This record gives sequence, C-alpha cells and structure tokens, in this order.
Amino acid sequence: ADGLQIGDAFVKTLSVKGFPRRTGFGVAGTFLGDMLTGSRGIREPVLMSATLYFPDTQSAKNRLDQKRYWTINQAYGPLLKFVPQLAVKKEGFDALHEAFQDGDRPVRIYLSMSLFCRNAKHAEAAVSNAKTYWIESNFKLVEDKYFYLPCFLNSLPFGPDRSAVADLHRFKTMATRHTIPLLPLFGDWKGTGTADIQLFSRNGQVMNMSLFDSDASFNAVVAAQSGSGKSFLTNEIISAYLSQGGQVWAIDVGGSYAKQ
Repeated sequence: ADGLQIGDAFVKTLSVKGFPRRTGFGVAGTFLGDMLTGSRGIREPVLMSATLYFPDTQSAKNRLDQKRYWTINQAYGPLLKFVPQLAVKKEGFDALHEAFQDGDRPVRIYLSMSLFCRNAKHAEAAVSNAKTYWIESNFKLVEDKYFYLPCFLNSLPFGPDRSAVADLHRFKTMATRHTIPLLPLFGDWKGTGTADIQLFSRNGQVMNMSLFDSDASFNAVVAAQSGSGKSFLTNEIISAYLSQGGQVWAIDVGGSYAKQ
C-alpha cells in the first residue's frame, strides 16, 4: 500500500515544501487547529517535527552571497521579463542578507508531519484535509510518496541523520529569526494537572485543572460576552467541588444560579 503500516496504524508523511513569504510569532499555534473556533484542523493522531541543521556559518554565508549576487544580476536584466519569479527570489536573498548583517546564523529547517490513520482510505482523506487546512496559512504540504520510511525515520526524536540533509531535499535555508515562528512549540493549554475540573479545548485537548493548584491565591476570573455561557461554566465549577464533598458559597446577584 502507498504508506507505512506500523502496528494498527497506517502512516502518511508530509513535508512542508513551500513557506509563507511573511509570518509572525504564534503562527505555530494554528498548526493543529483553529484555536478560536475549533472548526478546522488536524483531527488524526499526528507527529510534527522541526529538524534544524546548523551548517558551517562562514561557508554557508559565502555560498548564499554568491547566489544572491547572481540573482541580483538576473533580476535587473532582461531575463526578469520572462522569469518574474526572480524578483521573489531576490527578495528572499535580501531578507537573508539583512538577517546575517544583524548577527543571525544560517540554519536549514525540515518541517514535517506524520499522520496516523485507521486505513488507506482514511489516510487519503486525512492527507487532503491537512493540505487544504495548511494552504490557508500559505504553507504548501507535499506528500512523501514512495519516500515515506526515510522521512518518517528522520522525523523521530533523535532520528535525523546528517547525511540525509542533502539526500532528502527537504531542508530549506533560513536565518535563525525566520525559523523561530515555525517551530511547533505552541499548543492548547493542558490545565494545571489535578482533575477537579475536566475541560476540553476546541481542538480536543484534555485540560484537567484545579483552582488550588497554585502556590499563591486560589482565584479565577470568568470573562466573556453576554450569553456565551459564563454562568454555565461557573455552575460546572461549583458542581465539581460539591461532588467532592466541599462547601461552596455563591453570591448570586443576578439570579443566574437559582434554577441551576
């Protein structure tokens, strides 16, 4: 089958081949799903990896400078009329040059995703959904057809092979400032740990929390627009502590809890 079979899971690997021209801090928080609505996102078990390779700084800068000079010459010549992409390429080299002038190091990044699916049919739908969702943020995902195993092994923790940097053709050269927003270090809150109150994020993250998991005060504030469920949530918190044999006093000015 077109994919990897690992135990009961059918695995598809995808690599980011196209990045947005501009992005910002926190964009990685949307990699798995829309945190505001939860209506879009990756719904399968997924492994996301960002592999960073730091080449020799001076050699990499010299090589990039040579490519930049060649691109500048082409971008200001008659060839630009027939290859408009040269202007975009020049802009990219200019951004790298500016970052290097500020002290950034060149780095090569490989951003990948492995989807764990039930079967081959489910995998096709999952791959299509992932591509569509990521293209909305101007990331181009490409399925690693006939190349799944090497990509999967190099995406595992402590799995990357330095010799694969050239062989995989998946690494993109950037400055350190450009890679930081792309690292998959953001996600939904996991709670405080104690399961006094059990909540779920819009993307399905379990959030076990307790107001008493704090070394300071045990306060909490519930704030939202009218009719969005503040009283319902507060009543759930009250019920959670009452079910454990605790005592709760509610100052109910507006009568929101009289019937609940």
